[in-house]
Amino acid sequence: MGVTRDEVEHVAGLARLRLDDDEAAALTEDLDEILGHMEALASVTDDSPGDGSPVHNAPAPLRPDGEGSPDALLRPPEELAPDWDEGFFVVPRLPGLEDDGGTEDEQE
Repeated sequence: MGVTRDEVEHVAGLARLRLDDDEAAALTEDLDEILGHMEALASVTDDSPGDGSPVHNAPAPLRPDGEGSPDALLRPPEELAPDWDEGFFVVPRLPGLEDDGGTEDEQE
C-alpha cells in the first residue's frame, strides 16, 4: 500500500497547504516510507504467553482503610504567592489586556 502524489496533493488541498513540486515529492516519499513501517509493524506476531500484562503480576499492597491523608503543605499557599487576595493567587494581566475595561463588577 503506497501513497500516491495525487493523494498527498488532495490531503494538502483539504488542509489548505500549498506544496511546490519538490515538497510534494518529498512528502509522498516520507509518507510512503512511514506506511511501509506501519505495515511491517502490523505483520509482527507476538509469541509470548499470557494476556499482555506485566511479567511480575504481583498485586499492589493496599493500606488499611482510614490511614493516610492528603499531603499537607509545609507552608500555606499564601506564603508562596507574591500576591494573594481573599484565597486566590493574583497574577499580572497578560500583555494587551490592560485596556479591556475590566469586568462588569469593576465597571459599576
